[in-house]
Amino acid sequence: MSERAKPWVIDGDGHVLEPRDLWEKNLPAEYRDVAIKVVTNADTDMEDECVDGLAVVPGWATTNGWARSPLSRRADVSGWRWEELPAAGRDPKARVAELDREGIDVAVLYPSLGLLLGGIRDPRHAVLACRVYNDWLAEFCSAAPERLIGIAALPLQDPEACPGEARRAVDELGMRGVFVRPANGYGNYLAHHPVFDPLWATVQELGVPVGFHPAGVTDTFGAATVYGQTLWTGHVAAPEPGVMGRETGDEFAFGKTLHFLFDDTMQLTMLIGTGLLDRFPELKVLILECGVGWLPHWIDKLDHWIEVVPWQRPLELKPSEYVQRQVWVSADPDETTLPYVVSATGADRIIWASDYPHMDVLESEPSATAELYENMRGMLESDQAAIAGENARALYGLGA
Repeated sequence: MSERAKPWVIDGDGHVLEPRDLWEKNLPAEYRDVAIKVVTNADTDMEDECVDGLAVVPGWATTNGWARSPLSRRADVSGWRWEELPAAGRDPKARVAELDREGIDVAVLYPSLGLLLGGIRDPRHAVLACRVYNDWLAEFCSAAPERLIGIAALPLQDPEACPGEARRAVDELGMRGVFVRPANGYGNYLAHHPVFDPLWATVQELGVPVGFHPAGVTDTFGAATVYGQTLWTGHVAAPEPGVMGRETGDEFAFGKTLHFLFDDTMQLTMLIGTGLLDRFPELKVLILECGVGWLPHWIDKLDHWIEVVPWQRPLELKPSEYVQRQVWVSADPDETTLPYVVSATGADRIIWASDYPHMDVLESEPSATAELYENMRGMLESDQAAIAGENARALYGLGA
């Protein structure tokens, strides 16, 4: 990448569609039965997304490739196979063609099936599964290394193995960041526990961001599990891992909107409130896929709370100051509140993300970038350029 006159356009959180049998083919034989996979359910004629031998996304694995599909197709996904999902999720050359169509210079890539890596319970399995994914993603991105940027998965199930995998992914594989799931219980620990301090010290030293990307499934104990179970069942008893909890048979229309927001806001609040960002003042934190409309309210509330209850935990800065120093948040291209958020918080901590090829963009809305530009209309050109790509370029360390 070289310097240029026009601003960068960078998709800060796109997704790949891994082969359904990526882990089955590449893990030792002892883990193949419990590997992450997509399985065709003979009873429903639908695709199940599985981890640890459990169908944690029963029937709806194809939602990972809903981009630009019509509502009629989304209403009945029976017969829809993983391999029929958009080629741009599975093939790097097709992805570059998609970027050209959208006017996007660079896509930063996170997983689809790999979002289940946080649900693996066996630490050794988790370490090996993350290595399989990271190696595969590095090869995928190598087809167009200036256009496709990989973000590595970390096996927090094994805290001692994490720093080494982070360093391998960045130094050897060329990844420009790492990711974990927010508010996700990794064994007995959450991400802010001091057992992970060597990991965050390593990531801080590497100078890459850690992205907290929700999965929205109940494959392990965490915020999505607790709130998801409450919504589906009407009770709050902690479920067994892998239990979706739809015992009542009722459907709830806004599951993802709540799961992702709860997970992300809980994680950010814990990073600030437990003092982790005091311990690692140069750690770059990226909160992904729950939009930015909540941000002004949340940091305003946290600032007020720490002011009126200062004895609860002494912090070096106000919560809003941590955000301005080391936290970035991804906006959705369809967020109509973006000008308001920028007026309240400024533009320098906001990137945007397409989520392609996941479910967000309908067939009737063929361009994510067109939506983004429409919703930034009237903003300062410098703010539009920052959100469209310059912030992500600096965050991920891309270009000149």
